[in-house]
Parts: sequence; structure tokens; C-alpha cells
Amino acid sequence: MNTADLAEGYHFVRADNADKTATCRGADISFEAGVTYQAIVDGFLVSDNLTATAENIQNDYRYSDHNPVVLKFRMN
Repeated sequence: MNTADLAEGYHFVRADNADKTATCRGADISFEAGVTYQAIVDGFLVSDNLTATAENIQNDYRYSDHNPVVLKFRMN
């Protein structure tokens, strides 16, 4: 994520646990841990007047080909 490419007043937010919890999977087969392709595709563009944190939630793609992401905001 290169913030130099953003307009002034914006920054990127990604989950602190993004290196451990993927957010999407290949949908060509049923999910099987260690077999199914997984990737991290969720990141957020946030204006500088907000502080935001994100957390990827591991639920083994129970309802979708995406795991949920919780995003919390605080106004500065």
C-alpha cells in the first residue's frame, strides 16, 4: 500500500491480523483449510479526520467466499 499515490488527506487501513487471516477464498471447490486458495483483498481508504482499525474474522467462510472484516472508526 503506497500512500504516496493517494490524494492529500487520506490513508490506507488494513487489518492488524491480515498476515494470519485471509479475507477471501477460491470458490471453485468447497473450503478445505490448507487446500483452498486464500488471499487478502480487503483494505480501506480512510480520510485523515478518522482513526480506524480493522480486524479480519476467521469463520472458515461459513456463509460466503469472504471472511468478515470488522472496521472501527473514531473521529479525530
